[in-house]
Amino acid sequence: MNDPRKDEGQRLRAELTKLRNNSSRLEVSPWQHPFTHMHASALHEGGHAVIAVALRRQLCKLTVLQDATGAGAVEREVRENTPKEIVEETFIAYAGYEAAHLYGLVTDDIHDRKRAQNLNSKRADMVATSEEAARRSVRKALIGFRHALEDLAVALFSEGELTGEAAADLVEATLSSSKKAIETMNDEIDYLTRKKPVLVLGWGSDGCEDVDEIVNFYGHDQSLYCVRALRADSREVLGEIENWLQGNRDAQILCLGMHGTPSGLRPKRGSDGAQITYSELAKAINRNFCGNSSLTVFVGACQSEHAAKVWKKLGPLPVNLLVAFSGKEKIEVVREVLGTFLQQGDLCLPGEIEISKPMEFLERDIEELQRRFASIRIYYKSDGAEQLTKIPEGGTEKLGYDLEQRGQVAAGALMEAATHARKSGAESHLSEAAATPKKRSKVGTRTIGRRASTKLRPPRRK
Repeated sequence: MNDPRKDEGQRLRAELTKLRNNSSRLEVSPWQHPFTHMHASALHEGGHAVIAVALRRQLCKLTVLQDATGAGAVEREVRENTPKEIVEETFIAYAGYEAAHLYGLVTDDIHDRKRAQNLNSKRADMVATSEEAARRSVRKALIGFRHALEDLAVALFSEGELTGEAAADLVEATLSSSKKAIETMNDEIDYLTRKKPVLVLGWGSDGCEDVDEIVNFYGHDQSLYCVRALRADSREVLGEIENWLQGNRDAQILCLGMHGTPSGLRPKRGSDGAQITYSELAKAINRNFCGNSSLTVFVGACQSEHAAKVWKKLGPLPVNLLVAFSGKEKIEVVREVLGTFLQQGDLCLPGEIEISKPMEFLERDIEELQRRFASIRIYYKSDGAEQLTKIPEGGTEKLGYDLEQRGQVAAGALMEAATHARKSGAESHLSEAAATPKKRSKVGTRTIGRRASTKLRPPRRK
């Protein structure tokens, strides 16, 4: 007795062979093909599997016989431990719907979309992967893997189920001629694997309160990665800074909220207990920084001006601006200066793929900071210089000129934005919330340290 699925599979193979042998056939979408709605599930699961194999995931089993409707599934290896692996898993999730859609067929992708959303929330330090950009890259890859997709879909429809080994062998036999498409897909995955350009890290109860205020104020911002290190030790805190810097070509601003001494940084006042020395911090930056521009470091700690003295002895560092304090300031002043620095607006421009932009300091911004906060310490390294130099009173002209020449100065002053925010009060919060693009993710927040609570403190009422 004939098997209808196998008979249909033979017909599909014959049609595909005929079409592929026709040299006059246009290789553009929508192209000629023999697939109909009954083959949609096989194409959908085949799309997941082809991208998974191209990204070196092991297949276990493929089926389109889960129920009477022909629903399918792919059992495979899952890897989502690193930022790149998370983006790869996002590509695999979107590949099912996109594979069927290439042939004009629509399949259910509710589960796949939820999977992609969950992946986007796994790493607070990552810029969320744009769905539209990821889907476009997946479609491009599937077009390059088209013959592998079609052959796998036909085999899966004919058999109903395939072992992972059989499916992988079938895909790999054709993928060997698609090396360019694999390289292009990996390049686009690398581009979409992006960490956030700003790390705000609070160590100890006061530092965590700094972080809470930033999170409560901004609400949504793709550029901010905030870490609360309430009971973390120095190794954990330094490791978090290094992890953020590693592979982060967009790294621009490191903001630290903690207590300081002449030799280093601590989670609480006093000279005893855990400490990260200024030398250890500098070495961590030097070892791991790989950004496209120099780093701005904001050390919101008393006596942090000593960092500049220590760093000068260590040789060149990829830091062109250091903001530190003498120890005479109240904690409210330190937070106000930090807010002023972050008040110039999003560091990631909204759009399909959010692109980071550099800090935009104007000459009058620095002058205003020095005028309002007499004890603030600003150290600046001009282009070509090896050492940070303290900016004297009235000595910001060269700073403003250098930044302007590098194209890092735009209209709108940092201080003007901060002043406007203070005057607007609650009204400003409402307008900002209304203007926040719906697709923007919340400020990424993570808590590290033993027995640390992950709950945010409620916003303060003004």
